[in-house]
Amino acid sequence: KQLLIINPFRNKPVNDREPIHDTQINLASRYGCLIIETNTLLRLYEKFCMGEISTEECFELFREKTGLLRICDISPDK
Repeated sequence: KQLLIINPFRNKPVNDREPIHDTQINLASRYGCLIIETNTLLRLYEKFCMGEISTEECFELFREKTGLLRICDISPDK
């Protein structure tokens, strides 16, 4: 599985950054890739460190999800 970890518009504040274009997300889905923005990866790591998500749950996210990993995809029931 291919993972693309990106930090788009890193010179802009997080709230002012433009979203990843739907064309890029659809292309990643078509090819079975997963795009992870750095702020989402850091939130995932934070949840892991706090014990809110396990290693297996992280692996499952990386294995099953394609397109764009969103914060709401990370243990949505918590």
